[in-house]
Amino acid sequence: NNPILLANILSDDCYSGGGTGDAQAYDVDKFDNRGSDLCLPIYQRSYEGIYRLNMLLNNFDKAEYDDETLQKQHKGEAQFLRAFYYFRLAQLFGEVPLNLQTELVYLPKATSTEIYEQIATDLKASIENLPSGSWSAEWASVNSGRATKWAAEALMARVFLFYTGYYTSSELPNGVTKANVVAWLDDCINNSGHDRLDDYRSVWPYAQFTDGVDWPGDGHKETVFALKYTNQANYSGPGNPGRLAYSN
Repeated sequence: NNPILLANILSDDCYSGGGTGDAQAYDVDKFDNRGSDLCLPIYQRSYEGIYRLNMLLNNFDKAEYDDETLQKQHKGEAQFLRAFYYFRLAQLFGEVPLNLQTELVYLPKATSTEIYEQIATDLKASIENLPSGSWSAEWASVNSGRATKWAAEALMARVFLFYTGYYTSSELPNGVTKANVVAWLDDCINNSGHDRLDDYRSVWPYAQFTDGVDWPGDGHKETVFALKYTNQANYSGPGNPGRLAYSN
């Protein structure tokens, strides 16, 4: 149910563990499935998110805004997240159904071209709609946990690398080229305010117990986009929503 853990186990970056409670992780590592639908939870959760975003985007123009900048930001956040979910599905499962509506329909798998065209189209629109304020501690206190233009530009680069590498194409299906991606990355690097921390050790909270190393806290300048959790959630209800309860 965790895409980062799945990706690391399927690669050579970590072991699956050998404890009595690690059976599913061990199955992932061995490409085995002792039960049924081992990866169903992450598949379902992704489509739950896509359904909510389809509902929002398909009805977005019904909302009345006094602030045009905020209106564009909210639409861009939804576009970013839909691309984020579909990219997760495409990486883990390959060709999956592509649904941009909210009606219950049973669809066949879409082609990789169709899926990545939609991902790149949503990301391109989100780059145009999302705010571009330069990172600072004050800016992060408001925008931490939210999608930004910089996050969209960075994710577009990851999508481009995955699609052109795996499917041996020179560009994304909606016409996004390497030159486009390089320009967006240059924009992110030069204008976002994001940067590496001065001391690599300070990334981890234990740094505060190390002489001469200060922990910068959550949402520091290396964090372009991250899920924000809260310790006030509960684990009851459909899908255990507490696991993805955001703090803002």
